[in-house]
Amino acid sequence: MITNDDIDKIKVIFTTKDDLKEMKKVFVTKKDLQAFVTKKDLRAMENRMITKFNEVIDFFDDKVVDHEARLRKIETRILTLNN
Repeated sequence: MITNDDIDKIKVIFTTKDDLKEMKKVFVTKKDLQAFVTKKDLRAMENRMITKFNEVIDFFDDKVVDHEARLRKIETRILTLNN
């Protein structure tokens, strides 16, 4: 998924209105823009997600025994980290 940061990076490359118009001709859909992301970017994003997930699990490890409650707390924690 393309984020606002990705769009800002693209705007740095295409600084003038004419450049932006040219970009719109080339990148027509979101799918086209997503193809612009490199494998390195995807690996970095995956590593960040794994790190965040591990942080969430470590945060609740000793505090919760009930698995359903633990999953609800992990889900809540992930949602708050993403906001």
